[in-house]
Amino acid sequence: MPGTFLLGAAVSAGLVWWDLQRSETVEAEVVQVHSWPGDTPFDFWTEVHAPVFAYARPDGSDARVSGGMRHPSLNLPLGSRHVIHVVPGEDRDGIYPGPHIWAHVRVVAALGLVVCLPALWGSWRLRRWLLQ
Repeated sequence: MPGTFLLGAAVSAGLVWWDLQRSETVEAEVVQVHSWPGDTPFDFWTEVHAPVFAYARPDGSDARVSGGMRHPSLNLPLGSRHVIHVVPGEDRDGIYPGPHIWAHVRVVAALGLVVCLPALWGSWRLRRWLLQ
């Protein structure tokens, strides 16, 4: 099981890295901010926000993307300009830069490391028992 978690973390890290490598950086303006009460144990008593960004594509057409996530710290002022990553030619969420991009990778890797110690101890005990 620890190997599966660590492999999953490596694959997730590779996918995040790939998205960042093939994306282009654009300056976008916050045109809307969705807000609602938090509904997870981590943000239950707070209000979470999800900004919507508008930017101009290279061909001159306008596009809108969401950040693809919600967080209490994303209450960005309307009209403010931010650098985001977008994947050209794909109609999908933009990537708002920051450490949160790698959060799920860190969580899965930490789970793999946490279950690694009991797994190694159990393997050592089983091996000792089998060799007696």
